[in-house]
Amino acid sequence: MLEEFSPLTILIMIFIFFRILATKNKKIIKVSLLMGILLLTMTLIRPHKSESILMENQKTFNIIVKSTTVEIDGQILRFKGLLVSEKDDKEEVIVSYKLASEEEKNVFEEKGVPSFLKIEGRLTRPNESVNFHQFSYKDYLLKDEIFYKLTAEKLEKQKAFKELSISYKTDRLRSVLFNQIDKGIGGMTGTYLKALLFADKRDLSDLNLENYRALGIIHLLSISGLHIQFLIVMVEKSLLRVGLTKEITNRILFFTLPVYGILAGFKVSVFRAIIQSMFSIGSRLFKRKKVSLDNWSFTLFIALLINPYQIYSVGFQLSYLLSSVMIILSKQKWIRNLPRFKMGICLNILISLVSIPVLSYHFYEFSWVVVLLNIIFIPVFSIVLLPLLTSIFIIAILLYGLFNIRISVTFADTFIILLENLVEKINSLGSFTFVTGRLSTIGMSLVCFGIVLVFLYLDIQSNRKPFSMLLIGIVLIFTGIMSERHSPIGKVVMLDIGQGDAFLIKEPWGKGNYLIDTGGLSRWKETEEWAEPESPYSIGKDVVVPSIKALGVKKLDQIILTHADTDHVGALEEIVKEIKTKEIIATPETFLDPSLKTLWPLFVSQHVELSPIHYSKSNKAGPNLHILYPFSSPGPELKDSKNNQSLVLFGKIGNKKWLFTGDLEAAGEDILLKHYPKLNTDILKVGHHGSKSSTQDTFLEQLAPSIGWISSGENNLYGHPNQEVIERLKEKNVKTYRTDQSGAVLYQYTPIPFTNNIVEDMISKKENK
Repeated sequence: MLEEFSPLTILIMIFIFFRILATKNKKIIKVSLLMGILLLTMTLIRPHKSESILMENQKTFNIIVKSTTVEIDGQILRFKGLLVSEKDDKEEVIVSYKLASEEEKNVFEEKGVPSFLKIEGRLTRPNESVNFHQFSYKDYLLKDEIFYKLTAEKLEKQKAFKELSISYKTDRLRSVLFNQIDKGIGGMTGTYLKALLFADKRDLSDLNLENYRALGIIHLLSISGLHIQFLIVMVEKSLLRVGLTKEITNRILFFTLPVYGILAGFKVSVFRAIIQSMFSIGSRLFKRKKVSLDNWSFTLFIALLINPYQIYSVGFQLSYLLSSVMIILSKQKWIRNLPRFKMGICLNILISLVSIPVLSYHFYEFSWVVVLLNIIFIPVFSIVLLPLLTSIFIIAILLYGLFNIRISVTFADTFIILLENLVEKINSLGSFTFVTGRLSTIGMSLVCFGIVLVFLYLDIQSNRKPFSMLLIGIVLIFTGIMSERHSPIGKVVMLDIGQGDAFLIKEPWGKGNYLIDTGGLSRWKETEEWAEPESPYSIGKDVVVPSIKALGVKKLDQIILTHADTDHVGALEEIVKEIKTKEIIATPETFLDPSLKTLWPLFVSQHVELSPIHYSKSNKAGPNLHILYPFSSPGPELKDSKNNQSLVLFGKIGNKKWLFTGDLEAAGEDILLKHYPKLNTDILKVGHHGSKSSTQDTFLEQLAPSIGWISSGENNLYGHPNQEVIERLKEKNVKTYRTDQSGAVLYQYTPIPFTNNIVEDMISKKENK
């Protein structure tokens, strides 16, 4: 985990170090050095568990439920809980339970989950990332010292067997508050009130969250300095209006802000905004000079002392980075002298610019329309929605029963629905994101250095500013964000999509991007409506799309479908919706399959060209891959076999000859060998996920591959790859890469300019950790 973050971390630390030295202020240098040494020492000596105290063979568990983490999605109940052993050892785990019926679901939704449970189940390790640059649930939980998931098979309510810790008591208090909001207010108003005032987003729909995220304005749904400042001003004006002095008002604010922080869960942005505000108020109380950047620095220092590992969180990085930039810019004369509207535009542009390195690292893209949307939506949230929700909360909770708030709630519900419809409408107009991919160290360095040059240019007070500095900065930023999309390194990636096939070919310098098959989930039976999750897990949306975006792929020149089985084409719809696709290549039989015929209207609306294809000497696909098979008139023994009508592709990529065989079985292999008696290859995509019906001895003898790629799901129902096939490959000295064991596999090659030489290597995700 630390190694993955080192390039970005090193760049930031180098910049901060030289920026401190550039002040030439001995006091600042000494204090900064002292705080840095103290922080490093505390981080190194801070007890951070790296091993679990739990035993995997344990079957019965006593759990204290963390109430505000309870979520019910379809037929799955999830929550975080504290596991207490017989020896009184304690460790938090993530609990999931499959609800047996709609009636059981209704009971949990109406009555909630008991605080103390006896659970029968099994412990499993969280999943780690199996594709390059993708989210690792295991690393995410490790930051909170969580090592296990507990899959519950039976839940049983218990009497209290241990006194609650302070954190669980405050969590219970928050849960009671949320229940009161649900009962007294409810609806969309209650949902947004909990999100915007108390950082509880559980009831916000996944669709709306995705719309906000896609437009780059998801920050509006998180508590930030904007929210805290609004609440402070509102409380301050109210207290002064009733006759209290400024000093008493400041004291009240100083001591009530932490209480609000507890109710809001003291998440990253909440902690920063509240502690920073407390430093500011404290300066007024003790009549000391208020320095906003010092308050920010001390807040950061305290946050890292409490938990240094939160620095790896994207929320932490964005919250502290953007708030520091806002403080610095607010002191600039040229900013303060601008008209209010122009000031807002400039601040939005610069804030968006500074966020690019963080967003490109974590999400591989950023929204370019966010500058305009912030100008529209920030006033809507700060001037209308926040005051409205705060007023409703005060009336409903503090003056409970004295006023009828239904009219206000109805108005707020209507306003929120209109707001969500507007966000959805804007998002439906098209993609507003710029795909960067996970930038290399060089690419990230160019972007960061370019941003520094832009800020240095703006900081120059002289009327004769060196325009070349601004121009160089912009060129460096643009070069950096385009560096992965137009990388000189070519790649072939076998994505780990579970049981299925999906191969990405990315040519050097961005000359072409091709996807062979898409993967997909097979559904064995229909799920009842009550059991359907709001956002079901999807191979296309959750695996393929983020994996290829991480490699800097904005559009696909071709999607090549070998045949129409679900595990090869099931994610096609989601990929075409998310990634601009120029052309789809497949056999006529594949295009006429019912699973693809239903997608024809989508292809038309997305302007995707459909190219039916069979074997022909002139037919090619992808980066100069020859179509070897199937032939236009398959024999009667092959007509009913989708597998034996798989497209077979052959060609040279990098320094290797490749053969992609889809799900071709023995009968198809025989035909292939008969027509191409001299065919051989370096890398073989082993047919049908390593099934025993494929990859026969004669096939391997003629092809003589040195490397075999097998795409199969871990512990899949079919037993792929078959052990006989593995032994066969071993006997032929074929080095085998399997997604079920190695995760995604990457072959990368770099043509050396002005020579015929190619530098190449092959790595797998799990071996590369």
